[in-house]
Amino acid sequence: MSDIPSYGESETGNWNVNREYIQILAEHFHYIKMYKEIAKFGTSTMFDDLNMMFQKNYNDYVITTRLKALERLLYRMKELLTDTIFAIDDKTKYEEYLKDLTFFQEESLPHVKTTFQNGNKVIIGINDKLFNSIYSKIDEIDRNIKTPMNRNDLLFYFKEKFDPKKYKDSIKESFTEGG
Repeated sequence: MSDIPSYGESETGNWNVNREYIQILAEHFHYIKMYKEIAKFGTSTMFDDLNMMFQKNYNDYVITTRLKALERLLYRMKELLTDTIFAIDDKTKYEEYLKDLTFFQEESLPHVKTTFQNGNKVIIGINDKLFNSIYSKIDEIDRNIKTPMNRNDLLFYFKEKFDPKKYKDSIKESFTEGG
C-alpha cells in the first residue's frame, strides 16, 4: 500500500485523466455535439426525423426542438469555456468567445423565434438568417477551442516530448562510459 494519497488522478498513455474533471469535459463535448445536430435538423437521428414527419404538428415540433437545442447549445458552450479558461494561457480569445455567447444568449436568442397569426392559429417559425449566424459562430468557437485545450493539456497530457536524437545520444553515452 502506497503512502501517496489518491486524488482521483491517473495516467493512461497520453490521456490526461483526472477522472472527475475529464468526465465533466467529456459530458460537455457530448452534449455540444448532440445539441448541434438537433439545432441543425430538429431531431438527433435521421430515423427520428422520418418518424416525426408523419406527426400532426411536425413543423411546430421541429422548430421548437431546434430553438431549445440552440438555447442549450449556447449554455453548454459557455459552461465548457468557463470550466476550462483557468488552464488556457491566452485568455483573450476565450473571453471574446464568452462575450459573444453571452450576447447571443441574452440579446439574439429572443429574436430567433418568429410568430404570426393565421386566423385562430399562431404559427411559429425561425428567423433563419439570425439562427444561422448564431449557429455558425458557435460552430466556429467549437472548432477553435479544442487546439488551445489540447495545447494546455486539458485533452491529452504530454509529460515530455520524445526526442529520438537525445535518446540515441544517451544510449551512446551509456555505452562509452561503461554502462
